[in-house]
Amino acid sequence: MSNPGSEPFVPRLLPSYGRKRGKKLKPRKAELWQNLLPQMLYDGKPRPSLHLEIGYGSGEYLAQKAKLYPERNYIGCEVYENGIATMLSHIEKNNLKNVQLYTEDARLLLQSLPAQSVAGADILFADPWPKRKHNKRRIINPDTLDLLSKLMPSGAPLFLATDHYEYLQWIMVQMMAREDFIWDGNWRTPPADYVMTRYEAKARADGNNDIHYLQFVRA
Repeated sequence: MSNPGSEPFVPRLLPSYGRKRGKKLKPRKAELWQNLLPQMLYDGKPRPSLHLEIGYGSGEYLAQKAKLYPERNYIGCEVYENGIATMLSHIEKNNLKNVQLYTEDARLLLQSLPAQSVAGADILFADPWPKRKHNKRRIINPDTLDLLSKLMPSGAPLFLATDHYEYLQWIMVQMMAREDFIWDGNWRTPPADYVMTRYEAKARADGNNDIHYLQFVRA
């Protein structure tokens, strides 16, 4: 399903995600997909206090943030159908009115938004694409950061998290090469209002406690 106003896919934007489809949706989620998703798709209209989450996975972080800050407007970007369907369950359960969903490549959305219109952005546990030949698919790269830089006014936070040490190194190389985002120097402690994702909870349950949290602000 396409979002209103989506532009044709730009060939140089290699997909930063894996598959779009997994297991067949269960009946209730299939019903939400059919009936609720069309109402929740990003409509292209400008909104104040706009925050983005790129790659929201199962949506627990996005749902809790939207519930915690009802005065904000959120757009969640995700292409994986099972994740989108789970997010729809969160929206229904919490009666969220301040969330819209974008189901195409997030960078197409970034290209379409007005300058200085994004008050904050989160990218949590993006696919690290660990094979060297696939590094160019990583969502955190100069092109994406250039787009975010144009969209975020001075002082707007950019929050990144990863549990992959090599990707952490990659992120720091990308970010330290820039003057438009300033790091707070912390990489172990999440923000006070942080919401643990299901992905992180599973990683910790499996014994991976090497989680890195990186908070930047637009200069």
